[in-house]
Amino acid sequence: MDARTSIRSRLPWFDSEAKDLRTMRALVLVTALTAAALAGCSSSGSTAKPGSTSSTSAASTTTGSLPALPTTAPGDPDQIPNPIPFDVGEIAARSNGWRMGVTRVVRPFTGADLPPLPANEQYVAVDIMLSYDGTAPVTVNARKVFGVTDQEGHGHVAVSGARGVTGLDGSYTAGTTRTGRMIFAVPIGEQLLMLLDGPAIHTQRTIFQVDPPNHPAQD
Repeated sequence: MDARTSIRSRLPWFDSEAKDLRTMRALVLVTALTAAALAGCSSSGSTAKPGSTSSTSAASTTTGSLPALPTTAPGDPDQIPNPIPFDVGEIAARSNGWRMGVTRVVRPFTGADLPPLPANEQYVAVDIMLSYDGTAPVTVNARKVFGVTDQEGHGHVAVSGARGVTGLDGSYTAGTTRTGRMIFAVPIGEQLLMLLDGPAIHTQRTIFQVDPPNHPAQD
């Protein structure tokens, strides 16, 4: 089972969300890449906010403005994602007592116990903070609710084994705060977003910027 098949089975909503992102990004990315070529150079996204860091590979430098994500969905408002991704270092207040954020990104990430990857892939480590102050206990399985999508719309789940997810799983009751890390194998040079299947933990679907660490400014 490859990564894309795996993520479809674990996060049924993820594949359609990723396809929507790919469709919306296509035109704007072509425009951004053309502008970069004409300028004879490319620029990285703005640096992470104070208190967060992001290390990106030399190949992952070209960025473009992302169009607004769809903000309509039938029924449950928790099915509607935030129209602009939350930046690295930004702690987002979500429904039913949740606060969360991507606090740090390390790309490329290296570890002696991680298996070698194909030449066109690299590891990225995403540090996450989850804080809960709701009324009913909630159980979090980070592999099932978090995933990364690249600019081509391909989904990626955390790498297998104990190293892939640390510190985030377990029961959350009022006052619980956990910090942890998820590690993904991703294509070199692709921009990344992290998606949360919020309704699975009784909150909103949420989109976080991963690389570049900040959403480009919009006029």
